[in-house]
Amino acid sequence: MRVAKSIEVFEGLLAVEKTAKVTTGYSIANDRRSPTRPRFIEAWRKSIRYGREREVEDTEGACVSVWIARTKTLSKARHINALLSSDDREAVDRLRAPAARESALAAKVLLRLGLSQTVKRRVTPTEWRFDRTLFGKPLMGAGLPDIKFSVSHTDAVVAIAASAAVNVGLDIELIDQAVAEETIAEICHADEQRALRQMHPHQRLREFIRLWTEKEAYTKLVGRGHSIDFRLLRSTRHRPPNATGSSNAPHFESFFVTVGFSLYHAALAVETPIANCRSVDIELIDVVSTGATSTLACAANDPAP
Repeated sequence: MRVAKSIEVFEGLLAVEKTAKVTTGYSIANDRRSPTRPRFIEAWRKSIRYGREREVEDTEGACVSVWIARTKTLSKARHINALLSSDDREAVDRLRAPAARESALAAKVLLRLGLSQTVKRRVTPTEWRFDRTLFGKPLMGAGLPDIKFSVSHTDAVVAIAASAAVNVGLDIELIDQAVAEETIAEICHADEQRALRQMHPHQRLREFIRLWTEKEAYTKLVGRGHSIDFRLLRSTRHRPPNATGSSNAPHFESFFVTVGFSLYHAALAVETPIANCRSVDIELIDVVSTGATSTLACAANDPAP
């Protein structure tokens, strides 16, 4: 492990220099000197405190790690296919579009790398096996550490979130994209639609992407996916003033990721932890090739839908 300085991150609107720990992404011997070998850079960290009474028995505290990478950072790495299982390869091969295959491959690789980092490499990337619930939520195979995780990817960006202590949900989407009014009507609660209609078109698009990613993250967190009608989920930002939310509502964080001239928005949903856990640490980890740079940005956290 070595230390890299002057990693550019954004906290709110201020660019700051930050010391960041750097570790290699995987340890295939032939890749030790490869310029495409992935590196993990700790780019940002935040602690969420829940204000519980001091006499409550302390626990070690929960941690949620979020890994974000350009698709090509992983797809171009040498020998990266050796990390995949036969099921992984079959799933990728079923996709017709080349960009979709590349993104799915990168997401599966990043998941295996991130999970092994979560357990301090006690399980190698090739040893992970996965099952699914009846609603399609992925989970660990029998006999493996019970790590909770969530995966999201676009053509250019892949992201995963993982935690040994709390359930998580993660979604990432391109901000500058064409969104039809029919899509907004299918995703947004009536209160949200009214609020969006009052906004400038550019602001409306970004607010819609925020709502969309938060709802995707939330449904992944609870393990129901698109079986939940998104129109029934309402962000507290657009909730009437007299409405009350649940004390067990998940915590949300928003992140902005740039790839070239494109801007992406990611939403992370974090389960409220057990009663004797007073805090959850969230860390953002940038995955880059040797010599490459990437910019991660963090926006203020938002309440649950």
